[in-house]
Amino acid sequence: MNKTFTRIKVSETLLATLQTQLPYLRSQNQQLYQCRCYSALSNNNSQDPDPEAKQEATNWLINFTADPKTQLKYFKISFARSSGAGGQHVNTTDSKAIIRMTKNEWYKTKGSFIHNLVFDEIMKNYRDSNCPSHKKFPFFTAKGDLMVSSERTRYRDNNLHDCLDKFVRAVKTCGEFKKDTDKETMEKWDERKKDQNDRRLNSKKMKKDKKQSRRKVSLDY
Repeated sequence: MNKTFTRIKVSETLLATLQTQLPYLRSQNQQLYQCRCYSALSNNNSQDPDPEAKQEATNWLINFTADPKTQLKYFKISFARSSGAGGQHVNTTDSKAIIRMTKNEWYKTKGSFIHNLVFDEIMKNYRDSNCPSHKKFPFFTAKGDLMVSSERTRYRDNNLHDCLDKFVRAVKTCGEFKKDTDKETMEKWDERKKDQNDRRLNSKKMKKDKKQSRRKVSLDY
């Protein structure tokens, strides 16, 4: 009978260990799959622009900064009541700034306000299901319009400039071209794949031991 209880206890320990390892294995597998899919798209040179045009767009993106005097004309500006802490000042002034652009107006900015290739990169990343979340443009609404808001300060002008800063940062992040995968990154992926495979085999072994321990249980004593 003692042997039976010992086997059951070992089985419970293996099961508990397996349950703690499974979420980690799933998360690692999802991250590895997303990175490989995203890299595969970035290495597809058949759809990439020529190097000179790509370098020109990269230089434009580097020099792209917020300029309220010339850039706010592309947006529809409005103000609203702020939320959160601030006392009576929150309830008496419209300090929250909002800049909007319709879907048609957004597409018209291609080639005028936003560089052609940068615009295409933003939209390609937004539609790509394998693209990391931080590369997806965050200010599109469900209808496809663009809206940026800010209530960071108590002053509407500062919040308006903050809206434009948010927009510029999003363009620079989401419009950045995908870089080719270097050798060091490929080696890192291979190491992670090997580690993941070892963990998978270990979990299978634990399952096998657990099932065998169940079959070996005997009530003879």
